Amino acid sequence: MTSHRSSIFSSRPKFHSRRSGGSDDPAGIVLCLTRDRPQTLIHALNAVSADLKKAKLYSRALIVLDDSVNAQSRLRNLQIAQHVAEASNCVCRYHGPAEQRNLMAFLAARCGFDQGIFNLFFRRLGGLRWDLGGVRTYAMILGNLVLKRPATIVMLDDDIVIRSHARSTSAISELEQAVLTNPLLLTGGVMKGSPDESSIETGIRLISHFSGFTDHPLPSKTAMPVSGGLLAFHNKASRLFPFPRWYNEDWTWLAQCRTRGYAIRASPRVVAEQIPAQKELRLVNLKREQEGELIFEALNWASEHYRPTYVPRALKSRVYWEDVAREEVIYLDRIINFVSGARIQLSPPKLKLLKRAVDIQLILQLLRRTRNHVASIKPDAMMSRYVQYVACARRWRTLAKAAQNCAAHFNLSGTRV
Repeated sequence: MTSHRSSIFSSRPKFHSRRSGGSDDPAGIVLCLTRDRPQTLIHALNAVSADLKKAKLYSRALIVLDDSVNAQSRLRNLQIAQHVAEASNCVCRYHGPAEQRNLMAFLAARCGFDQGIFNLFFRRLGGLRWDLGGVRTYAMILGNLVLKRPATIVMLDDDIVIRSHARSTSAISELEQAVLTNPLLLTGGVMKGSPDESSIETGIRLISHFSGFTDHPLPSKTAMPVSGGLLAFHNKASRLFPFPRWYNEDWTWLAQCRTRGYAIRASPRVVAEQIPAQKELRLVNLKREQEGELIFEALNWASEHYRPTYVPRALKSRVYWEDVAREEVIYLDRIINFVSGARIQLSPPKLKLLKRAVDIQLILQLLRRTRNHVASIKPDAMMSRYVQYVACARRWRTLAKAAQNCAAHFNLSGTRV
């Protein structure tokens, strides 16, 4: 199999495959986001390939968007994409740091943007710093450049596997059709596993599983019916807001879109499963996650309980943010009490067994330090981060609209596989 770099300044991109029949204008794009996990990416892409064999035969682009830091991971991801492309009912492209540089050079030359606006919304692929929100935002820019007409964007994380079961129809096609029927719909599948679980929730779940205690304070259902791990939306939705660059970026983006009249619901006929992974419990991660949780909770509660016209006013109220921060501290206190009680009630043999999976004493220490960190957060600081995010939406729409207008002159740069 041969591969080549396509010229980014070609006037008409060529999207065709043996199965899809060929088109210069893809009717949909599937973006698989990956970062140093080739061992799970292969399962995610194999499931996508199998699903797309059942899809309606129209032109569709599958892009592996690689944010891997490790060069060996990037090479392996390219090889996986090449393998999957042989059987896919679409054109498959690999898009990594080199392709991103070409894309940004194209936007700078064509639209006059400088590096500052790019840095505002995303970073370079392969960066050391965690920035899933920036990667998702960059994926939306890529989608606006590739899609030349009203169409769908499907985002998939590299640890999500679409279940096929005995389905005769494509899950991805079903999500696409739902969005095309209702462009104000943000949808996804029923998720098995824990794709949106924070480090704290992972620790509590493990303690509950090994101890047998079921009276934990975790909510019985997730705050959002869909996840960024498998998310489908109309390309016009991508031009409303960028993904925020803090933890819980997907739910925050969904809640923000809801303030503009979008509906959020999962398709019960589409089921996907997260591949389990070991999470490292570190204080820096817990602090970052709880800051993101606080902002999301403020936005989500306001958008669920207030009239749309009142939501912006509430989110500019210091008193409101103080109330949200106070509730977060109370929630963490309940979790600490649960863990502390479990440690007291467990017999020494059970504690020894539990320690093989999770160190309950370490979790308790981390929880207390995280709780103190959240209690020390100034509500003004969190309110300011959110207000700045909303204020940047106008610049985002300028960038996204410019990308859309340049689409006719853009040739998808990437290794064709």
